[in-house]
Amino acid sequence: LFPVSVAQAAYREGCRLAVHGKTAKAQRMWLKGLGEARRLGFPWDEARALSALGRSLPPGSADRKQHLEKAIEIFARLGAAHDLGIAREAAGLARERELVVPR
Repeated sequence: LFPVSVAQAAYREGCRLAVHGKTAKAQRMWLKGLGEARRLGFPWDEARALSALGRSLPPGSADRKQHLEKAIEIFARLGAAHDLGIAREAAGLARERELVVPR
């Protein structure tokens, strides 16, 4: 694989494993992808891995909150509205708060 695709491949494999109920293995893949994304300086891939990790952890978990908050920060900075909405929803933040109501 090209280095650029390692983080994305790990993310996708983690998603595949999660769908089949193999959460621990999925988390290991997302951690691998997270490490690669950080090493290569790919913020969107980093945020996707953080979001997936956070969503895979139990509600109320400190790690869940930490992963989702970091993902939200990155997605917001990148302007990745769709991914931002998913992470915000998982963190218990209403999507309506993102809307700007014209006056």
